[in-house]
This record gives sequence, C-alpha cells and structure tokens, in this order.
Amino acid sequence: MENDASRYTLILMDIHMPVKSGVEATVEIRHAQGDPPKNIPIVAVTADTSRENRHACEKAGINVFLEKPVNISELKKVVEIYM
Repeated sequence: MENDASRYTLILMDIHMPVKSGVEATVEIRHAQGDPPKNIPIVAVTADTSRENRHACEKAGINVFLEKPVNISELKKVVEIYM
C-alpha cells in the first residue's frame, strides 16, 4: 500500500463502506505513508454527522469532513485548497 498511497494528491473517502470503514482505511493509509508521513489530504464523505463519527475521523487522520449529500461548491473549495 505504501507505493499506492504516495501516488495520490487527494483522497475522497466514504466512511461507511461494506468491507472496511473509511476510518479503518484512513488509518492504514496513514501508516503506509512512512515517517514522516507524506500527508496526503483525506476528505471524509458521509451522511453520519454524529460527534462520535467526526471524532473517529479526526483521530484517524482525516483532514476534512463533508456531509452527504455533498455540496458541490464546498467540494470545489476543498479541492482548490489541497490541489
């Protein structure tokens, strides 16, 4: 995964996926980035806006939290900031 993770400049991460959660995937990506981490921005995309979910996302290393349905202008702003 280390080589795969370093190829991207921004990751949009769905939080509730069927096999592995976006939080779990983010933790794996962050560990694969090496030391020091390459800090690829990860943007959470989720309908679950609970405080617990936001905290789990932050703890995993997610940079931005976008609520579904995603507002296109908010997404554009995030992309402009990180790209």
